[in-house]
Amino acid sequence: MLINKVTEQFLTIQGEGRSVGQTAYFIRLAGCNLWCKWCDSMHSVDPHLYHGITSDINYSAIPQNTSLVVITGGEPTLFDLKKIRSELLKINPQMRIEVETNATKFPIDYVANFFWNLSPKLNSSQQKTPVQDQLRLVQLSAWSEFAQKNPDRPIFKFVITQTKDLAEVDALVELYKIPKNLVYLMAEGQTKESQSLEKTEYLINYAKANGYNFSPRLHVMYWGAQRGV
Repeated sequence: MLINKVTEQFLTIQGEGRSVGQTAYFIRLAGCNLWCKWCDSMHSVDPHLYHGITSDINYSAIPQNTSLVVITGGEPTLFDLKKIRSELLKINPQMRIEVETNATKFPIDYVANFFWNLSPKLNSSQQKTPVQDQLRLVQLSAWSEFAQKNPDRPIFKFVITQTKDLAEVDALVELYKIPKNLVYLMAEGQTKESQSLEKTEYLINYAKANGYNFSPRLHVMYWGAQRGV
């Protein structure tokens, strides 16, 4: 388990998924076990791109009335999430803590303590090594079983770069018995234009036709690839 390394923390809105539009405090940890070609937070993956990195979370900067914290990365399951949770609940015992993860790890000893935003990587993410490629889907059976028993805890977000990605999503949903109502389709992109209706309408229609959900990416729609939003 890695020592906490933080690239940024900030107050914003949750831009995607089940809690989209809600005011949230984001904590971005540095370090990942995958390397996706379209990663929109490479500064938290490549150590040569870390800017302003600190060794731990500044808990005193988090407002006491914070009701939603999103821990993202990088890959948060590489870090001591149990300790982070303990510190956050000292600020507000009623706080909802969401974790953005690539779903390559299933932390069985504390999985029930968080709300999980799972983002399994599709073939179009093009991992750089065979080992990384093998990691992509290895834990989906465990996550799907957890979802069936705890449907309020995880969602499955799939980043779509091209229409053939949708066939892969369908295959994964069927193979791993992922509940369709927990599946969210999102358009890949780091520019405002990539989130336009013209670019996303086919995902909206596909979600409607197949029992999935569509998620906008509000942070990209409004601010593009800026950090700290």
